[in-house]
Amino acid sequence: MTRRRRAALAVALVLVGLAPLVAQELTCPPYAPREKIAACLARVFDETPLWRGLDHRGNLLEIFANGGVSWSVVITLPSGGARIMSAGDFNFVLPQLPGRPG
Repeated sequence: MTRRRRAALAVALVLVGLAPLVAQELTCPPYAPREKIAACLARVFDETPLWRGLDHRGNLLEIFANGGVSWSVVITLPSGGARIMSAGDFNFVLPQLPGRPG
């Protein structure tokens, strides 16, 4: 495979990987108040928050999903502004290992 073809393949793979995020951002605002992004994800993709966590800076990280079809990762700043950081087309819940807390 020539260097040019490898480069073209690499670009194509990156673009395919970004397609779900681009679709989320084109449908929902990429940066808006958290309530607006959450409402859009619920309305357009039927996604609801499944997990929330705070980092040491006070940013809220949320994972939204809709039962195995799509997911989105949203970061909300302490100011209330939020951003869709990543999105995808497939998700599943990992099974719990025996003896490990859920």
